[in-house]
Amino acid sequence: MRKIALFFLVLFIIFPYTRPRYGGNLKVELPISGNPVFWDNLIKDSLIYVNLFYLNAGGKVGSFIFSRWWNEENKWYFQLREGLLYGDGTPVLPRDVANSINSFINGNEPGALALKRAIVSIGVKPPDQVIIETSAQKNLPLLLSTPYLFLKKEDKSSGPFLSSGVDTYKANPFFAGGRPFLDSVTLVYPPQIPDLSFTQGISPKPVSSFKYMVYLLVSPRKWRKLSRRAIFSLLSAIPWEKKADSYLPSQLSQFSVDFPVLRLRKVRGLIRRKIIISVSPVLSMLIPEIEKISSLARVKVEVKLSEDPLDDLFSGRCNAALFPSQAVFVGSEGEELVGMINQYRLSNFYPYLTKLSTKLTVLMGKDERKLQSSISSTYEYIASREFFFPLAMATQPVYLNESFLWGGVDFYGRPLLWRIRRALRLPHEGKTSSSTQNN
Repeated sequence: MRKIALFFLVLFIIFPYTRPRYGGNLKVELPISGNPVFWDNLIKDSLIYVNLFYLNAGGKVGSFIFSRWWNEENKWYFQLREGLLYGDGTPVLPRDVANSINSFINGNEPGALALKRAIVSIGVKPPDQVIIETSAQKNLPLLLSTPYLFLKKEDKSSGPFLSSGVDTYKANPFFAGGRPFLDSVTLVYPPQIPDLSFTQGISPKPVSSFKYMVYLLVSPRKWRKLSRRAIFSLLSAIPWEKKADSYLPSQLSQFSVDFPVLRLRKVRGLIRRKIIISVSPVLSMLIPEIEKISSLARVKVEVKLSEDPLDDLFSGRCNAALFPSQAVFVGSEGEELVGMINQYRLSNFYPYLTKLSTKLTVLMGKDERKLQSSISSTYEYIASREFFFPLAMATQPVYLNESFLWGGVDFYGRPLLWRIRRALRLPHEGKTSSSTQNN
Protein backbone atom coordinates (compact mmCIF):
# COMPACT_ATOMS: atom_id res chain seq x y z
CA MET A 1 0.00 0.00 0.00
CA ARG A 2 2.84 2.34 0.87
CA LYS A 3 4.46 1.63 -2.50
CA ILE A 4 1.25 2.54 -4.30
CA ALA A 5 0.90 5.74 -2.27
CA LEU A 6 4.54 6.62 -2.92
CA PHE A 7 4.05 5.98 -6.64
CA PHE A 8 1.09 8.38 -6.82
CA LEU A 9 2.99 10.97 -4.76
CA VAL A 10 5.92 10.88 -7.18
CA LEU A 11 3.52 11.01 -10.12
CA PHE A 12 1.80 14.03 -8.59
CA ILE A 13 5.16 15.81 -8.21
CA ILE A 14 6.50 15.15 -11.71
CA PHE A 15 3.16 15.50 -13.54
CA PRO A 16 3.40 19.30 -13.93
CA TYR A 17 6.79 18.87 -15.60
CA THR A 18 5.36 16.53 -18.25
CA ARG A 19 2.49 18.80 -19.30
CA PRO A 20 2.75 21.33 -22.15
CA ARG A 21 4.07 24.63 -20.82
CA TYR A 22 1.63 27.19 -22.16
CA GLY A 23 2.21 30.90 -21.68
CA GLY A 24 5.05 33.38 -21.88
CA ASN A 25 6.19 36.04 -24.32
CA LEU A 26 9.07 35.40 -26.71
CA LYS A 27 11.10 38.44 -27.74
CA VAL A 28 12.75 37.82 -31.09
CA GLU A 29 15.54 40.17 -32.10
CA LEU A 30 15.98 40.42 -35.86
CA PRO A 31 18.16 42.66 -38.04
CA ILE A 32 16.51 44.48 -40.94
CA SER A 33 18.04 43.17 -44.15
CA GLY A 34 16.14 45.28 -46.69
CA ASN A 35 15.78 42.03 -48.66
CA PRO A 36 12.17 40.78 -49.05
CA VAL A 37 13.24 37.13 -49.25
CA PHE A 38 15.88 37.17 -46.52
CA TRP A 39 15.72 35.80 -42.97
CA ASP A 40 13.88 38.62 -41.19
CA ASN A 41 10.95 38.76 -43.62
CA LEU A 42 10.67 34.97 -43.83
CA ILE A 43 10.48 34.67 -40.03
CA LYS A 44 7.75 37.33 -39.93
CA ASP A 45 5.70 35.59 -42.64
CA SER A 46 6.14 32.25 -40.86
CA LEU A 47 4.46 33.67 -37.76
CA ILE A 48 1.18 34.64 -39.40
CA TYR A 49 1.00 32.23 -42.36
CA VAL A 50 1.33 28.47 -42.70
CA ASN A 51 3.19 26.70 -45.51
CA LEU A 52 1.14 24.42 -47.76
CA PHE A 53 3.81 21.75 -47.28
CA TYR A 54 6.88 21.56 -45.08
CA LEU A 55 9.98 19.41 -44.78
CA ASN A 56 10.85 18.25 -41.29
CA ALA A 57 14.44 18.12 -40.07
CA GLY A 58 14.81 14.69 -41.67
CA GLY A 59 13.56 15.88 -45.06
CA LYS A 60 10.16 14.15 -44.89
CA VAL A 61 7.25 15.99 -46.54
CA GLY A 62 4.28 16.89 -44.32
CA SER A 63 1.34 19.29 -44.34
CA PHE A 64 -0.95 21.03 -41.87
CA ILE A 65 -3.30 21.94 -44.73
CA PHE A 66 -3.91 18.60 -46.44
CA SER A 67 -5.02 15.34 -44.85
CA ARG A 68 -3.90 13.30 -47.87
CA TRP A 69 -2.69 13.65 -51.43
CA TRP A 70 -2.25 11.29 -54.36
CA ASN A 71 -1.16 11.22 -57.99
CA GLU A 72 -3.02 9.83 -61.02
CA GLU A 73 -0.93 10.08 -64.20
CA ASN A 74 -0.05 13.79 -64.41
CA LYS A 75 -2.73 15.00 -62.01
CA TRP A 76 -2.28 15.55 -58.29
CA TYR A 77 -5.25 15.55 -55.89
CA PHE A 78 -4.97 17.33 -52.53
CA GLN A 79 -7.67 16.96 -49.89
CA LEU A 80 -8.03 19.66 -47.24
CA ARG A 81 -8.09 18.69 -43.58
CA GLU A 82 -11.54 18.66 -42.02
CA GLY A 83 -12.43 21.74 -39.96
CA LEU A 84 -9.53 23.88 -41.23
CA LEU A 85 -10.01 27.47 -40.00
CA TYR A 86 -8.31 30.85 -40.25
CA GLY A 87 -7.43 32.76 -37.12
CA ASP A 88 -10.80 34.56 -37.15
CA GLY A 89 -12.71 31.28 -37.22
CA THR A 90 -13.73 31.38 -40.91
CA PRO A 91 -13.19 28.20 -42.98
CA VAL A 92 -10.29 27.65 -45.37
CA LEU A 93 -11.61 26.91 -48.88
CA PRO A 94 -9.93 25.03 -51.76
CA ARG A 95 -10.07 28.22 -53.82
CA ASP A 96 -7.90 29.97 -51.20
CA VAL A 97 -5.20 27.34 -51.66
CA ALA A 98 -5.40 27.58 -55.48
CA ASN A 99 -5.15 31.37 -55.33
CA SER A 100 -2.13 31.17 -53.01
CA ILE A 101 -0.30 28.87 -55.45
CA ASN A 102 -1.22 31.02 -58.45
CA SER A 103 0.02 34.15 -56.70
CA PHE A 104 3.26 32.45 -55.71
CA ILE A 105 4.21 31.05 -59.15
CA ASN A 106 3.72 34.48 -60.69
CA GLY A 107 6.10 36.09 -58.19
CA ASN A 108 9.87 36.13 -57.71
CA GLU A 109 10.29 34.12 -54.50
CA PRO A 110 12.73 31.18 -54.49
CA GLY A 111 11.01 28.07 -55.78
CA ALA A 112 8.49 29.96 -57.90
CA LEU A 113 10.20 29.32 -61.25
CA ALA A 114 10.58 25.57 -60.70
CA LEU A 115 6.92 25.30 -59.66
CA LYS A 116 5.64 27.41 -62.54
CA ARG A 117 7.48 25.22 -65.05
CA ALA A 118 5.90 22.09 -63.58
CA ILE A 119 2.26 23.25 -63.32
CA VAL A 120 -0.11 23.18 -66.31
CA SER A 121 -3.34 24.06 -64.50
CA ILE A 122 -4.80 24.47 -61.01
CA GLY A 123 -8.43 23.66 -60.28
CA VAL A 124 -10.73 22.97 -57.34
CA LYS A 125 -13.40 20.39 -56.64
CA PRO A 126 -15.72 21.52 -53.83
CA PRO A 127 -15.97 21.06 -51.00
CA ASP A 128 -12.42 20.06 -50.11
CA GLN A 129 -10.16 19.21 -53.07
CA VAL A 130 -7.47 21.00 -55.07
CA ILE A 131 -6.46 19.41 -58.39
CA ILE A 132 -3.18 20.32 -60.07
CA GLU A 133 -2.11 19.06 -63.51
CA THR A 134 1.62 18.88 -64.18
CA SER A 135 3.61 18.90 -67.41
CA ALA A 136 5.33 15.59 -66.55
CA GLN A 137 5.74 13.20 -63.66
CA LYS A 138 6.85 15.50 -60.84
CA ASN A 139 7.17 15.16 -57.10
CA LEU A 140 4.75 18.04 -56.67
CA PRO A 141 4.50 17.98 -52.84
CA LEU A 142 8.29 18.40 -52.72
CA LEU A 143 8.13 21.39 -55.09
CA LEU A 144 5.32 22.85 -52.98
CA SER A 145 7.42 22.56 -49.82
CA THR A 146 9.50 25.71 -50.50
CA PRO A 147 9.41 27.77 -47.28
CA TYR A 148 8.24 30.83 -49.24
CA LEU A 149 4.90 29.31 -50.31
CA PHE A 150 2.24 30.15 -47.71
CA LEU A 151 -1.53 29.92 -47.48
CA LYS A 152 -2.36 33.60 -47.85
CA LYS A 153 -5.69 35.38 -48.01
CA GLU A 154 -6.27 39.07 -47.46
CA ASP A 155 -6.80 39.99 -43.80
CA LYS A 156 -6.63 36.33 -42.75
CA SER A 157 -4.06 34.58 -40.58
CA SER A 158 -3.40 30.90 -41.27
CA GLY A 159 -0.22 30.58 -39.19
CA PRO A 160 0.52 29.89 -35.53
CA PHE A 161 0.09 33.52 -34.45
CA LEU A 162 -2.26 36.45 -35.05
CA SER A 163 -1.16 40.03 -35.49
CA SER A 164 -2.14 42.08 -32.44
CA GLY A 165 -0.31 45.32 -33.19
CA VAL A 166 2.92 46.53 -34.74
CA ASP A 167 5.38 43.60 -34.54
CA THR A 168 3.37 41.89 -31.81
CA TYR A 169 1.61 38.55 -32.25
CA LYS A 170 -0.66 36.41 -30.07
CA ALA A 171 -1.28 32.67 -30.23
CA ASN A 172 -3.74 31.47 -32.88
CA PRO A 173 -6.16 29.01 -31.18
CA PHE A 174 -7.24 27.68 -34.60
CA PHE A 175 -3.75 26.93 -35.96
CA ALA A 176 -3.86 23.63 -37.83
CA GLY A 177 -0.65 22.45 -36.16
CA GLY A 178 -2.12 22.97 -32.69
CA ARG A 179 -2.15 25.98 -30.40
CA PRO A 180 1.38 27.38 -29.91
CA PHE A 181 2.80 26.92 -26.42
CA LEU A 182 3.66 30.63 -26.24
CA ASP A 183 1.01 33.25 -25.55
CA SER A 184 2.72 35.86 -27.69
CA VAL A 185 5.75 36.84 -29.75
CA THR A 186 7.28 40.31 -30.07
CA LEU A 187 9.65 41.25 -32.87
CA VAL A 188 12.31 43.89 -32.25
CA TYR A 189 14.78 45.20 -34.79
CA PRO A 190 18.07 46.27 -33.21
CA PRO A 191 20.22 48.71 -35.23
CA GLN A 192 22.98 46.13 -35.44
CA ILE A 193 23.66 42.50 -34.61
CA PRO A 194 24.95 42.37 -31.03
CA ASP A 195 27.28 39.75 -29.61
CA LEU A 196 25.02 38.00 -27.15
CA SER A 197 27.62 35.63 -25.77
CA PHE A 198 28.19 37.75 -22.67
CA THR A 199 24.65 39.04 -22.19
CA GLN A 200 23.10 38.08 -18.88
CA GLY A 201 20.51 35.35 -19.22
CA ILE A 202 21.73 34.24 -22.63
CA SER A 203 23.51 30.92 -23.08
CA PRO A 204 26.88 31.46 -24.79
CA LYS A 205 26.19 28.31 -26.82
CA PRO A 206 23.82 29.03 -29.74
CA VAL A 207 20.94 26.62 -30.30
CA SER A 208 21.12 26.86 -34.09
CA SER A 209 22.58 28.87 -37.00
CA PHE A 210 22.12 29.61 -40.68
CA LYS A 211 24.52 30.53 -43.48
CA TYR A 212 24.35 32.90 -46.41
CA MET A 213 26.63 34.41 -49.03
CA VAL A 214 27.91 37.99 -48.81
CA TYR A 215 28.34 39.99 -52.03
CA LEU A 216 30.01 43.30 -52.89
CA LEU A 217 28.33 45.20 -55.74
CA VAL A 218 30.32 48.04 -57.31
CA SER A 219 28.72 50.55 -59.67
CA PRO A 220 30.39 50.22 -63.11
CA ARG A 221 29.43 53.85 -63.72
CA LYS A 222 31.93 54.85 -61.03
CA TRP A 223 34.96 53.00 -62.43
CA ARG A 224 36.39 56.14 -64.01
CA LYS A 225 36.15 58.01 -60.72
CA LEU A 226 36.87 55.04 -58.49
CA SER A 227 40.21 53.26 -58.66
CA ARG A 228 39.77 49.61 -59.61
CA ARG A 229 43.03 48.93 -57.81
CA ALA A 230 41.43 50.16 -54.60
CA ILE A 231 38.65 47.57 -54.88
CA PHE A 232 41.04 44.79 -55.88
CA SER A 233 43.45 45.67 -53.07
CA LEU A 234 40.60 45.57 -50.56
CA LEU A 235 39.35 42.20 -51.81
CA SER A 236 42.84 40.71 -51.94
CA ALA A 237 43.52 41.75 -48.34
CA ILE A 238 40.48 39.99 -46.88
CA PRO A 239 41.82 37.38 -44.42
CA TRP A 240 38.44 35.77 -43.67
CA GLU A 241 38.83 32.04 -43.28
CA LYS A 242 35.71 31.10 -45.24
CA LYS A 243 36.03 32.95 -48.49
CA ALA A 244 33.37 32.54 -51.10
CA ASP A 245 35.45 30.80 -53.75
CA SER A 246 35.04 27.32 -52.25
CA TYR A 247 31.25 27.68 -52.42
CA LEU A 248 30.99 29.05 -55.96
CA PRO A 249 31.26 27.74 -59.51
CA SER A 250 34.80 28.15 -60.81
CA GLN A 251 33.55 30.44 -63.59
CA LEU A 252 32.63 33.07 -61.03
CA SER A 253 35.18 32.54 -58.29
CA GLN A 254 38.27 32.63 -60.51
CA PHE A 255 37.40 36.15 -61.65
CA SER A 256 35.97 37.55 -58.46
CA VAL A 257 38.00 36.19 -55.57
CA ASP A 258 41.43 35.01 -56.65
CA PHE A 259 43.00 38.42 -57.19
CA PRO A 260 46.78 38.65 -57.17
CA VAL A 261 48.09 40.21 -53.98
CA LEU A 262 49.22 43.68 -54.97
CA ARG A 263 52.37 45.17 -53.53
CA LEU A 264 51.48 48.23 -51.52
CA ARG A 265 54.45 50.33 -52.59
CA LYS A 266 53.25 50.11 -56.20
CA VAL A 267 49.67 50.84 -55.34
CA ARG A 268 49.77 53.64 -52.76
CA GLY A 269 50.39 56.32 -55.32
CA LEU A 270 47.60 55.06 -57.57
CA ILE A 271 44.80 55.02 -55.01
CA ARG A 272 43.25 58.45 -54.97
CA ARG A 273 39.52 57.81 -54.68
CA LYS A 274 37.51 56.83 -51.63
CA ILE A 275 35.34 53.71 -51.65
CA ILE A 276 31.98 54.56 -50.08
CA ILE A 277 30.28 51.29 -49.12
CA SER A 278 26.63 51.18 -48.13
CA VAL A 279 25.82 48.25 -45.82
CA SER A 280 22.53 46.67 -44.78
CA PRO A 281 22.04 46.43 -40.98
CA VAL A 282 22.03 42.64 -41.30
CA LEU A 283 25.73 42.85 -42.23
CA SER A 284 26.70 45.53 -39.72
CA MET A 285 28.91 43.05 -37.83
CA LEU A 286 31.27 43.09 -40.85
CA ILE A 287 31.92 46.85 -40.65
CA PRO A 288 34.81 46.67 -38.12
CA GLU A 289 36.45 43.96 -40.24
CA ILE A 290 36.15 46.02 -43.43
CA GLU A 291 37.54 49.12 -41.74
CA LYS A 292 40.45 47.16 -40.29
CA ILE A 293 41.27 45.51 -43.63
CA SER A 294 41.05 48.78 -45.55
CA SER A 295 43.42 50.44 -43.08
CA LEU A 296 45.99 47.67 -43.47
CA ALA A 297 45.65 47.77 -47.27
CA ARG A 298 45.99 51.58 -47.29
CA VAL A 299 42.63 51.92 -49.06
CA LYS A 300 40.35 54.84 -48.22
CA VAL A 301 36.99 53.34 -47.25
CA GLU A 302 33.89 54.93 -45.72
CA VAL A 303 31.25 52.44 -44.54
CA LYS A 304 27.72 53.53 -43.69
CA LEU A 305 24.57 51.70 -42.60
CA SER A 306 21.56 51.99 -44.88
CA GLU A 307 18.03 50.58 -45.01
CA ASP A 308 18.31 50.37 -48.82
CA PRO A 309 21.92 49.99 -50.02
CA LEU A 310 20.76 49.21 -53.56
CA ASP A 311 18.93 52.52 -53.83
CA ASP A 312 22.04 54.29 -52.49
CA LEU A 313 24.08 52.64 -55.23
CA PHE A 314 21.74 53.61 -58.07
CA SER A 315 21.27 57.16 -56.79
CA GLY A 316 25.03 57.77 -56.44
CA ARG A 317 25.08 58.16 -52.64
CA CYS A 318 27.68 55.38 -52.59
CA ASN A 319 29.85 53.67 -55.16
CA ALA A 320 29.72 50.16 -53.66
CA ALA A 321 27.30 48.17 -51.52
CA LEU A 322 27.40 45.02 -49.41
CA PHE A 323 24.51 42.53 -49.60
CA PRO A 324 23.41 39.21 -48.19
CA SER A 325 22.55 36.54 -50.75
CA GLN A 326 19.24 36.88 -52.54
CA ALA A 327 17.67 34.26 -50.27
CA VAL A 328 18.49 32.09 -47.31
CA PHE A 329 16.92 29.06 -48.95
CA VAL A 330 17.34 28.59 -52.69
CA GLY A 331 16.15 26.14 -55.29
CA SER A 332 18.23 25.16 -58.28
CA GLU A 333 21.45 26.88 -59.31
CA GLY A 334 19.72 28.35 -62.34
CA GLU A 335 16.90 29.76 -60.23
CA GLU A 336 19.38 31.26 -57.77
CA LEU A 337 21.23 32.96 -60.63
CA VAL A 338 18.04 34.38 -62.16
CA GLY A 339 16.91 35.53 -58.71
CA MET A 340 20.26 37.21 -58.11
CA ILE A 341 20.03 39.14 -61.41
CA ASN A 342 16.48 40.26 -60.64
CA GLN A 343 16.90 40.92 -56.91
CA TYR A 344 19.94 43.15 -57.37
CA ARG A 345 18.76 44.62 -60.68
CA LEU A 346 22.09 43.78 -62.30
CA SER A 347 20.62 44.36 -65.76
CA ASN A 348 20.35 48.07 -64.88
CA PHE A 349 24.13 48.11 -65.23
CA TYR A 350 24.40 45.61 -68.08
CA PRO A 351 21.13 45.23 -70.11
CA TYR A 352 22.44 42.06 -71.78
CA LEU A 353 21.81 40.26 -68.49
CA THR A 354 18.06 40.57 -69.17
CA LYS A 355 18.52 38.40 -72.25
CA LEU A 356 20.67 35.90 -70.36
CA SER A 357 18.14 35.73 -67.52
CA THR A 358 15.30 35.07 -69.98
CA LYS A 359 17.33 32.33 -71.65
CA LEU A 360 17.96 30.65 -68.31
CA THR A 361 14.24 30.75 -67.47
CA VAL A 362 13.30 29.17 -70.82
CA LEU A 363 15.86 26.36 -70.51
CA MET A 364 15.05 25.36 -66.91
CA GLY A 365 13.30 22.02 -66.86
CA LYS A 366 13.76 21.44 -70.60
CA ASP A 367 17.37 20.84 -71.53
CA GLU A 368 19.72 20.30 -68.58
CA ARG A 369 22.87 20.23 -70.71
CA LYS A 370 22.09 23.54 -72.41
CA LEU A 371 20.99 24.97 -69.06
CA GLN A 372 24.35 24.21 -67.42
CA SER A 373 26.16 25.73 -70.40
CA SER A 374 24.00 28.86 -70.15
CA ILE A 375 24.62 29.11 -66.38
CA SER A 376 28.37 28.95 -66.97
CA SER A 377 28.28 31.61 -69.69
CA THR A 378 26.15 33.90 -67.49
CA TYR A 379 28.57 33.53 -64.58
CA GLU A 380 31.47 34.29 -66.92
CA TYR A 381 29.71 37.37 -68.27
CA ILE A 382 29.08 38.73 -64.75
CA ALA A 383 32.60 37.93 -63.58
CA SER A 384 34.30 39.44 -66.63
CA ARG A 385 32.54 42.78 -66.03
CA GLU A 386 34.11 42.87 -62.55
CA PHE A 387 31.32 44.64 -60.72
CA PHE A 388 29.68 41.87 -58.63
CA PHE A 389 32.00 40.11 -56.18
CA PRO A 390 31.16 37.17 -53.88
CA LEU A 391 33.15 37.69 -50.69
CA ALA A 392 32.45 35.11 -48.01
CA MET A 393 30.00 32.76 -46.36
CA ALA A 394 28.56 34.32 -43.21
CA THR A 395 27.28 32.20 -40.31
CA GLN A 396 24.55 33.71 -38.16
CA PRO A 397 23.99 32.03 -34.78
CA VAL A 398 20.61 31.79 -33.06
CA TYR A 399 20.60 32.27 -29.29
CA LEU A 400 17.79 31.33 -26.90
CA ASN A 401 17.19 32.53 -23.36
CA GLU A 402 17.61 29.64 -20.92
CA SER A 403 14.13 30.14 -19.46
CA PHE A 404 12.69 28.70 -22.70
CA LEU A 405 13.09 25.31 -24.39
CA TRP A 406 14.16 25.21 -28.04
CA GLY A 407 11.51 24.05 -30.52
CA GLY A 408 13.89 22.79 -33.20
CA VAL A 409 14.24 23.65 -36.87
CA ASP A 410 12.82 22.39 -40.14
CA PHE A 411 14.81 20.91 -43.04
CA TYR A 412 15.87 24.39 -44.20
CA GLY A 413 17.16 25.42 -40.77
CA ARG A 414 14.21 27.73 -40.07
CA PRO A 415 13.39 27.97 -36.32
CA LEU A 416 10.01 26.56 -35.31
CA LEU A 417 9.04 29.42 -33.00
CA TRP A 418 5.55 28.05 -32.34
CA ARG A 419 7.08 24.96 -30.71
CA ILE A 420 9.21 26.92 -28.22
CA ARG A 421 7.87 26.63 -24.67
CA ARG A 422 8.66 27.86 -21.21
CA ALA A 423 11.10 25.77 -19.18
CA LEU A 424 9.76 24.76 -15.76
CA ARG A 425 12.51 24.71 -13.13
CA LEU A 426 12.79 23.38 -9.62
CA PRO A 427 12.91 26.08 -6.89
CA HIS A 428 16.59 25.47 -6.05
CA GLU A 429 17.59 26.12 -9.68
CA GLY A 430 16.97 29.81 -9.33
CA LYS A 431 15.11 32.32 -11.39
CA THR A 432 15.75 33.41 -14.96
CA SER A 433 14.57 36.19 -17.21
CA SER A 434 11.27 35.54 -19.05
CA SER A 435 12.40 37.04 -22.34
CA THR A 436 14.09 35.38 -25.28
CA GLN A 437 16.42 36.83 -27.87
CA ASN A 438 17.01 35.32 -31.27
CA ASN A 439 19.40 36.69 -33.89
